[in-house]
Amino acid sequence: MNFMLLLVNLEQILVTFMLLLVNLEQILVNFMLLLVSLKQILVSFIPVKVHFLFTPYLQ
Repeated sequence: MNFMLLLVNLEQILVTFMLLLVNLEQILVNFMLLLVSLKQILVSFIPVKVHFLFTPYLQ
């Protein structure tokens, strides 16, 4: 009986661990999406400044 309880307990721990991993994965995905968004924002705003900064050097 104790062995069965131990198995059930281990299974619950594994399930909890799997859920934790899934949550971590979602957090990572959200973080990556955030980075992509920031990059797009930067790419939108920076070229104008970079263009003005580097135009004298390019000619």
